[in-house]
Amino acid sequence: MRSLILIFSIILFSLSTTANAQEFQGEFKNWGVFTINQGGQRVCYITSTPIEKKGNYRSRGEPYMLVTRRNSKSEVSINSGFPFKSGSEVTVSVNVRFNYGFFTSPETPEMAWAKSSAADADLIGKMKSGARLTSKGFSKLGTYAQDTYSLAGFTGAYNKMATLCK
Repeated sequence: MRSLILIFSIILFSLSTTANAQEFQGEFKNWGVFTINQGGQRVCYITSTPIEKKGNYRSRGEPYMLVTRRNSKSEVSINSGFPFKSGSEVTVSVNVRFNYGFFTSPETPEMAWAKSSAADADLIGKMKSGARLTSKGFSKLGTYAQDTYSLAGFTGAYNKMATLCK
């Protein structure tokens, strides 16, 4: 969990230079809950790092998954630890059965997001009842990474986040 908190601290610092101090709100098995004020608005995050990493890459930064909540809306994103191939789609699956395509953007090349608010909501519902989530994406160099996240503790972390940021 220490590495999770360190990684998340770095993420939040890079997201906003006007942010007040982030606050760790709790740990739910493999998921951490955080809050931060951005521009006078409370923003909540839950985050996790992979329990398994596969791929043919030589090196990369530490991958992580985020669910961010602001204005009562939740958004799912994944950071691969390397820049994704421009215009590529990242495949995300829950329990191998439910598949989602995440889009990438040249403005934030290491991040991928669900394609719509409806996809975010559906994916979050599957994550609440799922055991594992797997993401697979290709780098701009043509290598790939496949990361598996445990969903143990996801529901508790999500519910805590939703309570903190209604």
